Parts: sequence; C-alpha cells; structure tokens
Amino acid sequence: MYCKNCGTYLPDETKFCTNCGCPVSPQQPAGAEPVQQVQSDRTLAKKPNTGVKVFLVLCVLAGIFAMVFREEIKQTIQYTTAEIKYNQGDYIKALSIAENLDSEKAKELVIKCRYNLAAEASMKDDLQKAVEYLEGLDYEDSRNYYNLYTYNLGVDAFNEKDYKTAASYFQKTDYEDSKEILVDCNFIIDLEKSVTERLDLEDRAKIDKRKLVTTELSILEKYENAAFSTSGIRSHAEEYLEALEWQLDSLSEDNPLQAQYDWQSGTLLRYQILDDFYETCGFMADNPKFVRDVINQLDYEEKWHDAFDEITDNGHVETKKGKFTNYIELYLKNNTEYTFSQMFEFKFYKDEDEKVYLDKATVLVEDIGPYQEYTVRLDVPAAAKNNYYVSWSYYLTDIEVD
Repeated sequence: MYCKNCGTYLPDETKFCTNCGCPVSPQQPAGAEPVQQVQSDRTLAKKPNTGVKVFLVLCVLAGIFAMVFREEIKQTIQYTTAEIKYNQGDYIKALSIAENLDSEKAKELVIKCRYNLAAEASMKDDLQKAVEYLEGLDYEDSRNYYNLYTYNLGVDAFNEKDYKTAASYFQKTDYEDSKEILVDCNFIIDLEKSVTERLDLEDRAKIDKRKLVTTELSILEKYENAAFSTSGIRSHAEEYLEALEWQLDSLSEDNPLQAQYDWQSGTLLRYQILDDFYETCGFMADNPKFVRDVINQLDYEEKWHDAFDEITDNGHVETKKGKFTNYIELYLKNNTEYTFSQMFEFKFYKDEDEKVYLDKATVLVEDIGPYQEYTVRLDVPAAAKNNYYVSWSYYLTDIEVD
C-alpha cells in the first residue's frame, strides 16, 4: 500500500508512514464499504440535529416567557389606567377596562365601579339602571339598596297596573311587604288566566257547567287562605271563590229553582267582581271577548237577577184553589211587570211522607205576561191516578228584561 499523504510505498501492516509520519489506514478489500467511516459520518450527523432541537425549544420557551411577561405588563398598565379613571370619577370607563382583566384587584375594582354607578343612577332617579348595577353585588350596603330599589320599581309597576312586571320585581326582594304584594299581583294574573280559560270553554257547542267552575277553582283555590297586601283584592278574592263554590253547589241541588237561583247568583257576583277589577285595575281591558261577554253583560245580569227575585216572590199568586183529580190544574197570577216562561215539575208519591215514589211529570208554560192570570194543567200519570200525593216546583226558562 502507499501513504496517502506523500505517496511512499509501505508494507501492509504499517500504521504510520516511515517518510512523513502520517497515520496510515488499513487497506479495505475490493468492493468493501467504508463501514467505520459511514458510522462516523452518522455519528457526526446526529450531533447537529440534537443541538437544533434544543435551540428551538429554548426559542419557544423564550417566546412564551416573553408573551407572558408582555401580557402581564399589558394587564398591569390597563389596571393602572382603570384605577386612574376610577379615582377621577369616570366609573363607566374604569368598569369597561376592568371587566376585561383577570386579576383579583381588577374584580374588586369592577365591584366598586358598579356600586358607585348604582349610586349615581339612583340620584338621577334611574332605579332600573341602579338595580342592574347592584344585581348580584355583595359589597357594603349594596344588598339593602338593591332590595329597596327593586321594591320601589315593583310598587311603580303595580300602581301602573302592570302586574306581571311588578311580580317580576317583588320576586327578587324581601323588602317590607313585598311578599304580600306579590300575592296581590299573582292573584290578578291567575284570575285573568282562569277567566280566559272559562271564556274559551263557554264558546263550545256543549257547555259543561261543572267543568267551567272546576277549571277556575283549580287555578284560584290556592288563594283561599293567602296573605294579601291590599284589603280590596283580598275581599274580592274571597268573594270570587265564594261565587265559584256557590255555582258548584248549585249543580248538586235537588230543587231546580234553588239550583237556578244559586247558579245565577254566583254568576252575578263573579261579574260584579270582574267589573270592579276592570274599572279599578284595567283588568283584561284589551280582551274584546271579555268586555263583550262579561262587562257588557253585567247590566243585563243585574236586571235579570232583580226580575228573578220579583217573579219568585210575586209571579205565582194563587187566585183560587187548584184541582187534583185525574188531572191537575193550578190557577195562578203573575203579579209582576215581567214577562217570563217557566217549567213546572210535579212529583207523585203514594204516601203523604213522600217515601214511596210513583212518577213525575213536567209542563212548560210560556210567555206569561205582566199581571196576567194563567193556568197550569197536567194529566196525572197512569201510575199515580186515583191515589196519589203530589209536590210541585218550577224553574224559569226565560225572563224578558230590557
């Protein structure tokens, strides 16, 4: 082999050139790959890659640190600006800055800004804005002011007959009699709901009287022993529930005239209460069906009830003794100014104590005029002929009133 540096011929086992002293690499067989050189190259190739990675990591860390440091500086500058604005009395600007900061100091500043803005709003009588700023605050006497302002807003809405808005305020406060006024509001709101549902039921072809009453009772019966604030609303609530119970009881009454009287009396009392709410509270004033079917009907109901009382007392004056054989005749006189029609019902018994029932029969007498004498005639049913005791009652089917 030869020295690669000076070209001197050297024996194969020589490690250093005898001429120039340079190291001599052993000669590889023909076709052999320079294994150690490749391995050395690979080893050398790995060292630069590791260094680059470390450098990149350090760069990223340095960037993150710089960003965090820059954000902290930015937050500090913004907080300082907000604090300056607060000390200058510019609470709105201070609040707009502090709300976007995350530090505890910034959160405290937000609370103080809202408290002072609420104070400014209250001095301008803008209680709505004051309540918005105080909402959820627990700072000094903020809760007391929140309760007071919310209560006053509720009272204003109540006096303006906006009961739903009033209720929304009274639900948020426990100031003084707010809970009692909330009962007043909720009763009027629920009364409107119950009346509306009843009017819808009355529109149906077949009216179920029991359902009319129970629908309203299911909504309003919770107010039976409720603590109201306003004595007028409390008394009306009690009377309205009484009217509904009156109507409900009438449906179980055996005497048809008494049943009719109780039902109509309940109707009249309901209408009178609703009319009073309409006049004093604007109750359902924007509902044309309510105005037409209730308010405009009140005058008729009152006249009808007066006529009913008068006819009951003086519409069946006996002019002479009746006949009770195989037929019955009653000789009566209408001693009133009203024209009416009525259904007579006769019940036949075998004994005077009315323990053994035989049969019953009805007869309709129509258009009985003012101060007119009239006869009620009925053939006795076959089951009762020749031996019977009879009782009779009636109910009015129509009364003509102006």
